[in-house]
Amino acid sequence: MYKVMLIQENLDSCKELKQLIDWKELNCEVVSTVTNMADAVVNYRKLMPEIVITDIMTNDVDLTSMILDLRQHHRATQIIVISDQDDYHYVRNALKAGVFDYLLRKELNRELLRSTLKDAIHYFTSYRTQNIRAEGDSIERLRQYMILYRNQHEVNEEEVREVLRGSVFDEYRRDGYQLAYFRIDNIRLLYESRITSHKQLQERLRSVIVDALPADQQYLLLFISNHSGVLVFKGMQHLRVMNNCNLMIREVQEQMNIEMSVTVGKASHDLNMLFQAYQYLLERHEARFYLGEKVIVEDEEIPSFQDLDPMATNYHLDFMRAMRTRDYERAEVIIMEILDYMKKEFIYPKQVKNYFVFLFSNVEGDEMQKGLQNVFHLEAWLDLISNAETAQMLQKVVNNTIAYIRSWIKDTNNNRYRDDITHIIEYIDENYTVKLSLKTIAEAFSINESYLSRMFKNETGKNLIYFINEKKMRKAMELLEDPNMTIKKVANMVGINDQFYFNKVFKKFYHVSPSEYRKHQKQEI
Repeated sequence: MYKVMLIQENLDSCKELKQLIDWKELNCEVVSTVTNMADAVVNYRKLMPEIVITDIMTNDVDLTSMILDLRQHHRATQIIVISDQDDYHYVRNALKAGVFDYLLRKELNRELLRSTLKDAIHYFTSYRTQNIRAEGDSIERLRQYMILYRNQHEVNEEEVREVLRGSVFDEYRRDGYQLAYFRIDNIRLLYESRITSHKQLQERLRSVIVDALPADQQYLLLFISNHSGVLVFKGMQHLRVMNNCNLMIREVQEQMNIEMSVTVGKASHDLNMLFQAYQYLLERHEARFYLGEKVIVEDEEIPSFQDLDPMATNYHLDFMRAMRTRDYERAEVIIMEILDYMKKEFIYPKQVKNYFVFLFSNVEGDEMQKGLQNVFHLEAWLDLISNAETAQMLQKVVNNTIAYIRSWIKDTNNNRYRDDITHIIEYIDENYTVKLSLKTIAEAFSINESYLSRMFKNETGKNLIYFINEKKMRKAMELLEDPNMTIKKVANMVGINDQFYFNKVFKKFYHVSPSEYRKHQKQEI
């Protein structure tokens, strides 16, 4: 049904037009009748009719201004003027302004109006089809460029500018625009549970978003992937965009039973900065790691992310000690403290995840590594860490890992290696105070060095020399807690005579020097 708006000098004229033809026969509906310019503009912007029939202006300058004002909001609208003026200058200016046809009132009849409307509808349909195709091509090219840009591939800037010069973007350049990046929360679980087709999800999401957004909100919807996308809203009204995004989140929740987070950027007129604004928005969206799911992130309210300085805290030392002493409750408390610290300092989420990988790679290594390989698989565990979308989800993964390690250590059957490896580990436990090497251990057990190295790595998940140094450093950490024992003596007691080398190895494992670790111990006392 095509929407028709009547702009007439009086209500009687509106009534006459409405009764002149059978509108339904032409698949038309008169949705608005107004008698003044102010109401005309308001109703037009609200309803966006396909056809406008007007006789309201007698001054050609005013008529031209009105037509231009209407057409800037909806280029495809066909405007028919009915006038008593047959002056050439008046008619020319009206046609120049973009009206579809100019009818003289004295010649107006049912057949003329009906014929003109049919032609206008045909022209509207053709115009819309052509422009939808052209706009679709422009949007698709822009989408492809944005994908390349997001993935840090080189993009031809001149080609991008050419696309952005297209008519589909004219109104965004003139009236300004705001970017909004949206992403489905916990997408992995969604695919595992309910969604089997990327295309199915994309089409459904597009449909729900279109239905959710108000008809008078002009925007471009650019899907970047199957679970996230970009909306380009026209206009500079930030509050309105925020409200519309809230509507979108709520509708997606109700219609699809999935949650979505949105980040809204700053308003701008500079389309040449669109890609940079998009890349910046992607980075700011990472703030949901701390803010949680189902949120709208306003760019202006987000502090800048900071780099993590591993030397700024001693959480890793506390965590290692808690795990070494089997104080798992304390370990979980430390996890909470770490995440609170990361949120307070607003550390990059990726660095937070890497920090936890570092923690677990340096405590209870033999038990954890074997357990992860046999049950979780190390790659799967790392994948869980990497894909934790929020700090809360990361905390859950970490606590589950602690619980698993706890169970693994408790289960003596699962905690045993094959006999020959068990004997080698026992040998290391008894002789770590002396210099050990691959060669000395191979000779002690009368086996080939290459075979020993390969067998030990396959069974424990660790290089033999790394395992030996790990054992030495764990013992060194315990010895350093005795303030009466010098660092040199500690080094000698774990079989390292070179204190410089001892300091180097200790720092490699714990990211602090032996003296810094001891200083930390004193502060706690």
